[in-house]
Amino acid sequence: RSNGGEIELTQSLPGARTGDSVFPVISGDGCYVAVISEVPFDLFRDDDTGDRWDVYRMKLPSCGGSPNSWELISTTAYRGDNPSAADDVDQRFPPAISGAGSVIAYTHQFDAAQPDLVGVIVVDLTIPIGQPGHALPVAGTPTAAPNTTYRYLGVREPSVSDDGQFVAFTSDANSNKATPDWSSGPIPGEFASAQVYVWDRLNPDPNTAVKRASLGIDSTVNGEASSPAISADGTYVAFTSTAVNLVLGASLPPCIDSCPPQIYRYNRLDDTIVLVSRVPASISTQIIGSDLGATQPAISSDGSQVAFVTRSTNLLTTRPAVGGTATDGDSMRL
Repeated sequence: RSNGGEIELTQSLPGARTGDSVFPVISGDGCYVAVISEVPFDLFRDDDTGDRWDVYRMKLPSCGGSPNSWELISTTAYRGDNPSAADDVDQRFPPAISGAGSVIAYTHQFDAAQPDLVGVIVVDLTIPIGQPGHALPVAGTPTAAPNTTYRYLGVREPSVSDDGQFVAFTSDANSNKATPDWSSGPIPGEFASAQVYVWDRLNPDPNTAVKRASLGIDSTVNGEASSPAISADGTYVAFTSTAVNLVLGASLPPCIDSCPPQIYRYNRLDDTIVLVSRVPASISTQIIGSDLGATQPAISSDGSQVAFVTRSTNLLTTRPAVGGTATDGDSMRL
């Protein structure tokens, strides 16, 4: 932006097959980009066969990097193997990157026997590859694949704080237990309930290192949560939830076929939750949620601003356009 110039980041490699590169994310200092790609940019460790995706990182030329100097991030190091390309990244979920680009989290295939089950790997690039702590499953991940009457998506949607200390994520497991296990749901045979958690990577106590963000005032919850977005210092986590008991006294739209999702903000320091997708307090003293729900939260560095997408008719005087899917709408900020 300083000079108006543009560069192509994922240039094709001579002799290597072409492919897609998706979900680029940029570090807070603007110096690093992480991306999920089919292209084997690391020809020594990334094979060029099959249907596989990997995460790469590049230092941008504006910060002294070289064009197309991609560094392989998603290796088999988390399994204790030789650090070759993992080839198991799930391209449906974007990676997350810290402010200095040194911590990257991504979603991958949890178990080859259950191809739809996913987990999250956190890579700390300040630790050399092959050393303990370089690449680990996010805390709160069960050690084995589920074997219950429920269906599971797994652990996914990582979001990393600016300093890389905190990682928020969505999980079908009881990830805040000292020994995590897979959760249940309202109907056997259907999907287990997903919730949002946040991991303090510097906390060595397995009993307190992972907190559940989407927990009601009476330590219960009657809906699912997903799409976490964490503030720069890790204090706040914005997320989507269909639960109707997260905030005391909130007036939410009726649950007809399902409960419309709302946007909430969790405070990690005092374990409080506020409803974000609500009628402004200056208009109503009662806490009134979006009448048509809200999705896709994003949060500012200090956590004071939360943006989201909604079709709501009661939050502003304008009306959103009709048509599209349930997750379409207008962007709003509170």
